[in-house]
Amino acid sequence: MTENLNARVWNEMIDAKRTDFYLSRYLQGLKRRKQKYKFYLITISLVGAFIQFATAETFISPIILLIIAAAEVFKNLLPELYPDESLLEKLPEYRMMYVLKFEKLDELYINMINDRISEDDAFEEYFSIRKGNSQIESFDNSICLPEKKSATKWSDKQTDAYIANHYLLSDTKSEDSDRKIIENQNVK
Repeated sequence: MTENLNARVWNEMIDAKRTDFYLSRYLQGLKRRKQKYKFYLITISLVGAFIQFATAETFISPIILLIIAAAEVFKNLLPELYPDESLLEKLPEYRMMYVLKFEKLDELYINMINDRISEDDAFEEYFSIRKGNSQIESFDNSICLPEKKSATKWSDKQTDAYIANHYLLSDTKSEDSDRKIIENQNVK
């Protein structure tokens, strides 16, 4: 196999796995935020109702009502505070696109390094997999996810650990390690 094709498949495969981990973490964070938001809203409502029934004070009720109304306004004005339902529905499908892409690239990569596929078939398969990128990009444009540094760091660590465990490598970030990987594959 050509070194260039090996490098391209490897890099796309790593990017797909890293994005899979990122989306997994991002989705987890959105779901947690949504649960916390609902919990706090319910707690405020219950506290307000309890205070209203426990005391004869009528000024508490409007205050609690204002807090709940403000929370609803913030929910609509600040999507970061409360994730959009359509986003929560789309993210798992978006993530699965990357999972499937990774699985296809992984199979192609294994076939390439074990000489189970001809160079022409490998090129054809690679570009067939790449055709799915337009669907992924279209989905990406409709979602518009902001980058979360904590999720990025976590996904980088998870990807490095995954690659080290599954491909017996210790460093997936440096270009030198990518060159060494490709050189080792070409020796086989």
